Amino acid sequence: ESFRESFESHGQGHVFKFWDELDAAGRQELSDNLIRVDLEQLTRMHASVQKAGGAFEEEKVTAFDQATSAAAASEEDKAKWYKLGLDAIAAGETALLLLGGGQGTRLGFDKPKGLYNIGLPSQKSLLQLQAERLLKVKELAVEHAGKDADEAKKLSTPWYVMTSPYTHDETVEYFKSENYFGVPETDMRFFQQATLPCITKEGKIIMRSRTEVATAPNGNGGVYEALVASGTLEDMQKRGIKYVHVYCVDNACVKVLDPSWIGFCIATNSDCCNKTIEKAYPHEKGGAMCLRNGKPSVIEYSELTDAMAEARDPKTGRLQYG
Repeated sequence: ESFRESFESHGQGHVFKFWDELDAAGRQELSDNLIRVDLEQLTRMHASVQKAGGAFEEEKVTAFDQATSAAAASEEDKAKWYKLGLDAIAAGETALLLLGGGQGTRLGFDKPKGLYNIGLPSQKSLLQLQAERLLKVKELAVEHAGKDADEAKKLSTPWYVMTSPYTHDETVEYFKSENYFGVPETDMRFFQQATLPCITKEGKIIMRSRTEVATAPNGNGGVYEALVASGTLEDMQKRGIKYVHVYCVDNACVKVLDPSWIGFCIATNSDCCNKTIEKAYPHEKGGAMCLRNGKPSVIEYSELTDAMAEARDPKTGRLQYG
């Protein structure tokens, strides 16, 4: 009774709607599912989302003023960044972290996004393209270091793959069936992000069935909790990893372990860098870097007013939110 009262006191008593109609096995299944729900966390998160939904006008949003254009950089700087990046890769100080917990539902694809064939003549999946780019940059780094090409196979560059309960098994099996696309198995590590109950706009838990709570992966932000809980962060520390390239699985153009970008981060002694592509025109549907109350953030195109979207830097003529 106290278990049920806890849900009712949090406004979630509806999850027991069919309790009287369930047999003993059904009641046990429902209880087993509900006991995993952190009601306090759910209440806090819903309140936070509600607050954030109306907070835009209260925040001071200004243009991001700390961006560096690779295109406008001097040849000397670009050469320096490229060298620093290749040095770090060759020294085994870099790693890839793939956020791959999502299904390809919006692509009309019933498998993990990474398995998706984007229609290239090669018919290669997103994961295969990324794996081949990883192998190539390792070759470049080894060549840069003046070592034999075979050394690229010995160079350890971990590829950490975050999955979800909905994509984990299929993703792992796909990698195995393709022999990890030539990436050493010892460099592959798979770990799962957590899930959260799905809720309505009013914060009510959505039930998948009479006994099962509807859940979904807890978003890309869940990577931090998952890194610690899975022991992946500890693995990075043991391997001496200093620089981690984090990217989303459906980024078909991703230049994994881009030496120039890594070198830029090293040269500027930055804790965190974000790599973006400049907008082609003011109202292109894409997010942009900004400052929220003076802190680096991202603003979605749907949040931009026309004046903000069209504002240009008087010195450079570039879009301020581009």
